[in-house]
Amino acid sequence: MDEKLKGLLGLCARAGKLSAGHDCVRDSLRRRRSKLVILTSDASQRLKDETVRAAGRVPTVTADFESGDCLAAFSKKVCVMSVDDGNFAAGILRRFGEINSKRPE
Repeated sequence: MDEKLKGLLGLCARAGKLSAGHDCVRDSLRRRRSKLVILTSDASQRLKDETVRAAGRVPTVTADFESGDCLAAFSKKVCVMSVDDGNFAAGILRRFGEINSKRPE
């Protein structure tokens, strides 16, 4: 996992603006708090389909890290996360864009 992204996710979790795990993300989406949904690369196809359908217009990204990498960032091994703050969501999306632009084609 990218160090800056790990730092952003950890900060977001410490600020209480990260919902981690299927039930917490579903609750965040239902309450319309979610600004960004992140799925790990090892999430099941069923979980991905269900989350994208529930997210509707909320941006959803699939990260290039696995659920085990989340353990280092915020002490939970999860496949789906929801960022519940617009500023954190914008920063994380920007970081995803920087990571993807650096990849060789």
